[in-house]
Amino acid sequence: MQVSNNMIRNNKIILIVCILLGSTGFILLSYKYLGNPKLVLINVGSVDIDSINVKVTGNTYFLEKLERGEQRTIRIDPKADSHISITTENEKHVLTIDTYLDQGSTGGSIKAEITTDSVISFIHRRGLL
Repeated sequence: MQVSNNMIRNNKIILIVCILLGSTGFILLSYKYLGNPKLVLINVGSVDIDSINVKVTGNTYFLEKLERGEQRTIRIDPKADSHISITTENEKHVLTIDTYLDQGSTGGSIKAEITTDSVISFIHRRGLL
């Protein structure tokens, strides 16, 4: 039995499309569920928050300003066991998000509602691992 060139070409196209879709799906899944955890900060206060430093063990992240009602997302990468410490207004206020992160923390997110001087609430959704 002889296979036509069109059939071979169609099978190659189907294989390439499957590989591209699978790769794209894997990359998206890895980014959402297996990358470093995301920290989502939401300013629920009545004033803007200036000079925000987010600290986890081994890393610090600086946000110049978080306007009232604004939401900002950053990826955090703790180098050892850690909670999240946030200083605001040039280190005038220290806020603590008392959740457990370790160096192997993957995926998930921490969504925190904050004001200039307090953490109103937070939700920690764990990733796959």
